[in-house]
Amino acid sequence: MAAVCASLGRIPAPDEYLAMVGDKLSKDASSIYRYLSFDQMPGYAPKKVIPIVEAV
Repeated sequence: MAAVCASLGRIPAPDEYLAMVGDKLSKDASSIYRYLSFDQMPGYAPKKVIPIVEAV
């Protein structure tokens, strides 16, 4: 997206973006558009969560 914005000098419309990068992304779509399910990765260890306390 950043490369297309820099090339055009503005944020592209969806059809303009796909016209510039659509064929480049479609061949690798399965590896580009996937969820990063960190909780399902063997080496994942969640960090300590600090609760948000509302100020009174």
